[in-house]
Formats: sequence, C-alpha cells, structure tokens
Amino acid sequence: MSDWILAILQLLLAVVVVLAMMCGFYLLIFRKDDKQFVEGEGKYHGFSFGKYKVPIGFALVVLAVAAAAYSVTEIEKIRQTQRIENLEGTITTRNSTIDSLTKSVEKRDGKIESLETEQNELADANKDLERDLDAEQSLVEAKNNEIASLQNKIREAASTIARMDENIRHLERSAKLQQGKFDAQTEALEAARTAMRDAEQIARDIASADSERGLSPRQREHLDRVRSGIDAINDDLQYLQLRETALLRVGGKVPGTTYEIYAPHLQGEEPEIRGIGLFRFYSESFEIEGMRSRDELELIFQDLGEALCDAISEYVVSGVGLDDALARIDSLEKYEGLSDQLTVLAEYEYFRQQLQALAVAPQVYVRGYADGERAEWQNELHNDLPPTISVHPMSRETVSPLRDWRFEEMTEPRQLADQSGQYNNTHLPNLRGMTTREVLETIGTTCGLPGRSPDVIEAEVGILDGRLDPEFGGEDRKSRVFVSIGLR
Repeated sequence: MSDWILAILQLLLAVVVVLAMMCGFYLLIFRKDDKQFVEGEGKYHGFSFGKYKVPIGFALVVLAVAAAAYSVTEIEKIRQTQRIENLEGTITTRNSTIDSLTKSVEKRDGKIESLETEQNELADANKDLERDLDAEQSLVEAKNNEIASLQNKIREAASTIARMDENIRHLERSAKLQQGKFDAQTEALEAARTAMRDAEQIARDIASADSERGLSPRQREHLDRVRSGIDAINDDLQYLQLRETALLRVGGKVPGTTYEIYAPHLQGEEPEIRGIGLFRFYSESFEIEGMRSRDELELIFQDLGEALCDAISEYVVSGVGLDDALARIDSLEKYEGLSDQLTVLAEYEYFRQQLQALAVAPQVYVRGYADGERAEWQNELHNDLPPTISVHPMSRETVSPLRDWRFEEMTEPRQLADQSGQYNNTHLPNLRGMTTREVLETIGTTCGLPGRSPDVIEAEVGILDGRLDPEFGGEDRKSRVFVSIGLR
C-alpha cells in the first residue's frame, strides 16, 4: 500500500474517532436523560449489562478509543509490513547490485588475468626479440667480418687477376707459338693414321692376295660363291654385319678368307684401326652389357634354347622373318630386357648355319680387349671358373703391322687370376674372350644337338690371346669375333 493512501485512511479514521468522541461527550455532558428511561417510549438510551447500565455517550467514547487503538495497531502493522516489503525490495536490489558488482569484479579479475597473461606474453616476446636482436647483431657482426674478409680477398683476387692477365698475355704469345706446333702435330698424327690405314689396307691386299694365291679354279669359284652368299646373308641381318678381313691368320695354314662379325651400333672412332666388336663389357668386369650373370644365362638357354633354335630353323627353311619367328616364343616375354641380345645370338647362329649350307668349314675365333686403368684395382674370381685358359698366342716372328693379326696354331695357358684368386686389368682381355666363347658355344651346342638337324655341326670356338690398350676409354671394353673360312 502506498504512503498517500495510508495517509488518507489515517485522516479518515482520525475524523471518525473525533466525531465519535464528540458525540459521546456530548451525550454524557448535555444529555442527562440518557441515564433515564425516555418517558412515553419506555426505553433506556444506553446499554445494560445485568444490573449495570452503560450510557450511549460513554459507550461511543470507549468504542472510539478502542477503534482508534485498533486502527493505529492495524495501520502500524500495515506500515511494518510495508517496511518489511520495502526492506526485502531493498535487500533484493542490494543483492542484485552485489551480484552485478560480483560479476563486474569477476570480469575485471578476468580482464586483469588476461592483461597479466598478455603482459607475460609480451614480456616473453620481448625476451625473444632481445635474443633475436642479439642473434641478428651477432650475424651482422659476422657478416661484417665476412664482408671485410671478402673485401680483402677481392683485393687479393684483383692483384691475382692482374698477374693472371699478364700471364694470359704471355700464354697467348706462347699459344700462338704452340698452335703452330699443335697443328703440325695434328697433321703428323693424321698422317700417321692415314699411313696406318694405308698399311692396314696394303696388309689386307697382301694377305688377300696371299690367301688366294695357289687356289685352284674350282676353289676360286667356290670362294666367289661364298662371298656372294655372305653378301646375301648380310642383307638378311638386322643387328649384326659381316666384313671381310684377310689379315687374321692362325698357324701357317692360309684360309680361303676371314670375316669379322660385329654389331654396328657399337661403332666408335677409328673403326678401321680399333675394330668394332660383337659385345661390349662393363668397366672392370667380364660381364656383357645388357646380359645376366653366367648362371642366369645358362638357365635362360635351358629354358629358351630349343625354342630359339626352332625359330632359327623356321627362319632358314620357310623364310619367315627372324623377328616374327622369335615373337612366337611365348616364354620370351619373361626376358624382355634380353630380347635384343638374344636376337643378336640368334642372328649369329643363323649366320653360322648358313655358312655350313654354303659347304664351308668355318672356324670361329674370339678375342677380348680391355682399356687402360686410372687406378689399380682387384676383384675376386668366381670359384667355379678355371684358374687358367688355353689361348692362341700372337706370332713371335711376324713384325708390325701384321703381328697383331698373326697367331700361333698351338695354344698356351694363360692365368685368369693371381695366386690369391684375384683378377685385375691385365686378366680382363682373356676373361672377356672366355665369356664370349661360352655364350657362342652355348647357342651353337644347343642348336647342334644330335637328332636336331644333320646339317648343323656343333660350334667350335677358339680364343686368341687378348689385347690390353693403355688408353682409357669404353671403346676397348669389348670382344671381337672372327670366322675363318676354309674351302673344301
């Protein structure tokens, strides 16, 4: 209840009480008959309580006093209640204010903690920056020292360049003099090479004339047929080629002619002098480039040997292309990386069989080569290889330029390793010759098995004493194959 309503009630109550008390006092003072029966009406104006009679005025005064006391009490209660409500509202408001202040304090504390955290992070960052600055300063000092050092080196280099310029001018003057000498040496070297080629050609002509001298007309006619047949074979070959060379001679017997069978893709510089070769080998090794190890090759020939020979026979008999005949071998797909080398071997065996069809008695010789070494080296020789091998040694009587093409008929042993079982560069030529013979004999033996073809004779391959070239280079890591043809 609001204060103004309570004030109005108090005012009204006060007016009522005052009026009641005034009426009561009036009746007590001025109305004497209140204590008497009203004549004519037979009534008494008052209250009766047994033998006691209370006048109306007195009663009104008492009631007014009682009502006033009661009203004051009730109004006081209302005021107390209102005070309590006001106090509760005040307390609620205060509590709300306290809660709001508490939240504000908590937010402030959170902000303070956040600020302290940020302050700590800034302090750490400041320390990191100080360390980085110290490091940068150290780097700058180091760079400055380095720059100072480089400047000193630049000054020294400038001095050196000046001296070098003087030396260059001196060398240019000397080079002009040396250029004349170099040109003269180049001309002399080219003249020597030309002379060597001319000597080789003369030697070939002499050897060819020597080999044809004493041939009967029948043998000459046979030799012409052999040459024509080999020219036709050459046209059929894709991976190999044949060229006639009358220089090679083993023993005193003069063959009808000799052909070298080689792979044209191996041709390097000066093929007329250095030769080309049939196989190329890895450095410091007697394994043929692109082929597997000896044991793996043996297994491959066991798996493919008869199929290769059948393909060669089909090529010889029916005229089917060798590539087409080989493509029909299903198991050849397993050896995709060896397809070119196997085709080379197939063409070699095809050539050998075609020679026999020309009614000639071919003798195959192989010769291994090795280049010079930059540093001494040793490798262990396989346990299953023999310690020595028989070769045809070079002739001890013939002089250059034919000495490199003349060999003794009787073979001599050659060591393939030293006493400790290690081989080095000096053993490589004959090791490479041995590897080449094994590969050629394997294909020849497979295709010359009894019952396969009566016209195919098992291949016989001799080894010529190898050659070690002192010059370092891959062109001499090879083996050459020669076919000496004797007329029947």
